[in-house]
Amino acid sequence: MNRIRTFAYSVLCFLFVSAGAPLCFASGVDAANAGIQAYKQGDKKKAIVLFKSALKSNELSKENYILVNNQLCEVLWSESRNAEAVDCYSETLYLSPDDPVALLGRGTLYHHMAKHQNAVEDLIRYTALSPRSPKGYIDRGLAFRLLKKYDRAISDLSSAVRLRPGNGEGYIHRGITYFEAGNYNIALADFKKAVKIDSENPYAYQSMAWVYAASPNHDFRNGAKAVELAEKAVNLEDSDTPDPVFPATLAAAYAESGMYGKAVEAQKQSIARIKGYRTGFNLPKEELYRRLKLYERGESYHSD
Repeated sequence: MNRIRTFAYSVLCFLFVSAGAPLCFASGVDAANAGIQAYKQGDKKKAIVLFKSALKSNELSKENYILVNNQLCEVLWSESRNAEAVDCYSETLYLSPDDPVALLGRGTLYHHMAKHQNAVEDLIRYTALSPRSPKGYIDRGLAFRLLKKYDRAISDLSSAVRLRPGNGEGYIHRGITYFEAGNYNIALADFKKAVKIDSENPYAYQSMAWVYAASPNHDFRNGAKAVELAEKAVNLEDSDTPDPVFPATLAAAYAESGMYGKAVEAQKQSIARIKGYRTGFNLPKEELYRRLKLYERGESYHSD
């Protein structure tokens, strides 16, 4: 019977390919493996087709189905198809409610989609299953910060720092949280720790520049120092993925130093970078235009 099925499948493959169908594989596992190779080679659209084909084959064990489905979710996310990726991870969690890959993936996606309470719920479950994972505490801390639950955010980010003290990311995120909570000295101390860990990290310099440029407390503002740090951050940033935050911070620094013409140009660059930028920048374009108008009027910007 299996030989008959294989023969019949081969005949169908031949007919589909003859009719112009691009892909045909002897089994769902073959399609899944081909999807992995396509993803590694950067052909994400082909990978999506192959993973979906594997999942529809009804030939995968439950464990392999979940593995392939999670791969599909990752590719959908990388293509900014966030709603589809969430549904994809939800399917995994329907089949396996404690799957850590899906809990972390969906929780992080919810955070990027500004569904921060949903993110917290998934990441609470994830950290219970993976208490040694800094990533879970960082993402949950970010969600708590955006919910303005600063004490809980700092607790989570401190856990991430304890688990991985040699990674500056936790210090930067905790510093930003301290800044938003009004603890500017502690924020600066965390940013300086991040620089000590990695002197080439542009986000550490950008974060320090923001304190000196836009702190609500004028005692911390220093335009010259803000410009120096913001320019250093711009020079260090990854040119392959230009982040709107760098010129936005540089614009605030220029304005604090009275260089409003330069502030206007930097702010326009930040606005231009927003289109197509996928992660990490939560300011709406309207807020960036509001700041632009301030600079055009010869006024500085300071955080609330």
